[in-house]
Amino acid sequence: MMEKSSHDLDLLNWLIDSRPLAVSSFGGSLLFRPNPNLPDLCPDCLHKDCPYYAKPQFSEAAGDEILYDFLSDDNHRCIYNIDKDVTDNQSVCIQYANGAIVNFMLSFNCSGERSGRNFHAVGSKGRIWGNIEANDLKMYQNQTGKVTNYDLGTVSAGHNGGDENHALELLKMMKDSEYRPAQGSYAGYLSTALCIAADTAMTEGRLIKFRYDANAYISFA
Repeated sequence: MMEKSSHDLDLLNWLIDSRPLAVSSFGGSLLFRPNPNLPDLCPDCLHKDCPYYAKPQFSEAAGDEILYDFLSDDNHRCIYNIDKDVTDNQSVCIQYANGAIVNFMLSFNCSGERSGRNFHAVGSKGRIWGNIEANDLKMYQNQTGKVTNYDLGTVSAGHNGGDENHALELLKMMKDSEYRPAQGSYAGYLSTALCIAADTAMTEGRLIKFRYDANAYISFA
């Protein structure tokens, strides 16, 4: 979870604005499992129809082939046989103190339409949903049945604008010693704790409960 999902959980924590109370999780390596019939490197594989096959690319620049040979052990290792300890599928359920419940699904074998980061919030007055690559949100109102589309515009900065915002916040703090961003280091601490709790719940097959001390430090029960 920590590898790719701490930012997602950080965003969910900010939107819900409440403390996590309990976490359950299921998942594992369901697809990308070791296969003794496959070689360790893509260039040695005869299965060119594999959707994850990394085709060698060379330019006319001198030394490019030498560079490829040097990097191939890391960049073109078989996705099934590479030594890894990350999951390819994981489901996480989080209960918050204000009553909100989050269902987070991670799948590393999705592509095409509706892949990427999808978001769907169900509230008492309606729903909001969207896809981060589409840069738009839709809102449905239960009482009127009206659907409103919000175009978020094109974002050129990395991490869908996050990199630029972080850089600007840093500059503000450097210019003004009293300035503090809306979310501080504790937000990162909380999302990190959620990732660790989710992996622990999945590995140990149990519900993880959060305990907060007087300084808001977290322990698991």
